[in-house]
Amino acid sequence: LRRVEQRTGFKLNLQNCDGLNCLVVTDDSGQFGVALVIHKQHLAASLFQNAYRDKVMQHLTGSKMPEKSYTEAQFRQFVESNGYSGYGAGFFRLRQGIDNLENVAIAALKQQGQEGKSAQVGKCFQVARAVTAHAPEVIMGVKSIEGRTINMEAVLKTTPEVAKMLMAIPAPINGLEVSSNPMVDFGFSANVPKLRDSLLAFMAFLGKSGEQAGCEAIRKQAMDQASMGVAMAMGMGITQVKTLYFAVDELTLDQQGRPQKAEARFSLVADDPMGLVRMLSMFAPPLASLQIPDDGKPVPLPEGLLPPGSPPVNITLKEQRLTIVSGDGKAATRPMDTSKPALMWFTTDGPRYYGVAARLVESTPRAEGISPAEQQQSIEMMRLMGRYQPWLSQVTYPDERGIVMEFTARYP
Repeated sequence: LRRVEQRTGFKLNLQNCDGLNCLVVTDDSGQFGVALVIHKQHLAASLFQNAYRDKVMQHLTGSKMPEKSYTEAQFRQFVESNGYSGYGAGFFRLRQGIDNLENVAIAALKQQGQEGKSAQVGKCFQVARAVTAHAPEVIMGVKSIEGRTINMEAVLKTTPEVAKMLMAIPAPINGLEVSSNPMVDFGFSANVPKLRDSLLAFMAFLGKSGEQAGCEAIRKQAMDQASMGVAMAMGMGITQVKTLYFAVDELTLDQQGRPQKAEARFSLVADDPMGLVRMLSMFAPPLASLQIPDDGKPVPLPEGLLPPGSPPVNITLKEQRLTIVSGDGKAATRPMDTSKPALMWFTTDGPRYYGVAARLVESTPRAEGISPAEQQQSIEMMRLMGRYQPWLSQVTYPDERGIVMEFTARYP
């Protein structure tokens, strides 16, 4: 902290808490706040309500221990049982969080003179508790640190019944080519009928729970109507879609912020991809006459679909995979990693992404009310983000524990 003060020239206004340096900040009303206590070898921090401020501060300074404490041995067991490295790990018990949040909400209503709404708020929190009975906990931890690369995960733990239902949702990913070094990419793969049925089951559960609890904000009739909309939206041709993937490998802008060079790709895996192309021809008539061989040979998009001066765009079809490629198509690709049943994934190359964002802001005409200094500040912020943001990838998939989100961050 002293080094940060020296480098930035900003002096921390530290307070004294039981003989320790601390920072305590509250909102304008003084009802809520955050406290940070600086011990010799560690920091202790917490949010607090003003009614519990003294109790929280006693715990943070160590002058009084909690009645029930999570021991070092218990925490070591938690870290080892989940395969974490020990660099960082934690958990959030959702039921206890809901209980605490309800207390905060009711206290806020009393403060605002709306105590009469407390009973109805309590009924709606019963619905939240019903949900946490099936998804009780979130755990998170660092799996490994190697050089400048950090691997970590977060898991929404569910009951075995829910986990089994979730594990049926991802669609098999076979033969999908993804970018080897994208600036940004995003993918989604699901058995849409299974996803639809799972969403409908959850909405029915919410409607029933809301009715039983008497929560006016969650009405069974409204949930039933919303379910009809979900069933229609995820019906018809959409049910045949298995995988969507989009990647931008390179994007060069001219001085007016227009794409000068764009290397990008979009892939769709479906039972009948050409059937979807024919459906789109209702909105883009030139697609109706488009003939695409199923051997993977590229075919240029018909004229009239893209603005003049756009980079060349080709489309290919192989088996059930339709791919649209912008640019010269020379960007390196690799087979998608299928070791995990990915439901959703993305990659962002921080330095490259924010570099393009800075050039875009720089070339965009200033909006009314934005001064040149403010626009320059935005540009500098983007450049700063580009210097410090990592290359980040994330994959979400279900397993026997629930929903897993794995993160890999590689710093420059």
